[in-house]
Amino acid sequence: MGRAEFQLAFDGPALRHGTMDVNELASSLLAVGDLFRNANTVLNENRSEVSVRVRSDFKKGSFEVALLLDQGILEHARSLLFPGALVGAGGLVKLLFGTDAGKKGVAGAISSVLDLWKKLGGEKPKQIIKDEAKGITIVVNGSNNQINVEPKTAALYASDEIRSSILGIVRPLAKKGVKDLQIRSGKKVINCVEKADLPADLDERDGVEDDAAANVRRDRREAILRVTRANFEKGKWGFSDGAASFNAEITDKVFKQQLDAREVGFYKGDTLKVILLITQVAGSDGQNLQTTYEIEKVLAHERLPNQQKLLPQS
Repeated sequence: MGRAEFQLAFDGPALRHGTMDVNELASSLLAVGDLFRNANTVLNENRSEVSVRVRSDFKKGSFEVALLLDQGILEHARSLLFPGALVGAGGLVKLLFGTDAGKKGVAGAISSVLDLWKKLGGEKPKQIIKDEAKGITIVVNGSNNQINVEPKTAALYASDEIRSSILGIVRPLAKKGVKDLQIRSGKKVINCVEKADLPADLDERDGVEDDAAANVRRDRREAILRVTRANFEKGKWGFSDGAASFNAEITDKVFKQQLDAREVGFYKGDTLKVILLITQVAGSDGQNLQTTYEIEKVLAHERLPNQQKLLPQS
């Protein structure tokens, strides 16, 4: 199915020396991989597989990393006939990021997922209406505004995993001194995300904060956790990050409302992708260290197959 090359270029005063925190970079690049795998699944189902590879030509001035999207048809699918053509590597890049920043498609419809994500602030659509006559899809946001979107773009944006992956890619913009992220194809800028495009709840608090006077250290980061104990009433949940087990309170109001309303099914052993806040408080003498954990936001969750259901989905 071919290959497609593109670059992510973070820019800002904090990056002018050509360095970037490895954790921030790794999280963003992993999200890129998740984004293309999820998009390939939505559009091509099990007919092809994709991988995203990092090229070695790092550049200074801003912080730019070159990526190669590689796609191939799965062997078991080669002999089958499909009702629709596969979306190739270049098509995936175009649908997700666009070809020109802000360029509209048919009937003024938004043609890239990233442009729609910026337009809606990363929010889940309130309603999706297909207009077969015009060949577009109408997306309704929380303010009941109607936005014309190309059908494949709307289908991709409706995926919770894809919206979560985009959030993971742009998360470094929440840091002080990082002002924008450009997606480039060669020397051409095909899209750009600025701080103003970030959701309101994504601010500059991410990372490590130290309050020496109060002997407090806070570490806010993205994490993947396995649920070991669920608590649907008030109280803490049990989690494991693969290295240690701990209890944490979930303060994400949206996720808690979804659980209460049974809008999502939840199973024992589910894996949650979250924003985790770790707070450490030491006594005045440096002793009696206390550590607490808080899940500030649930970005996505994955179910294990054939697990006992804890909360039915309506």
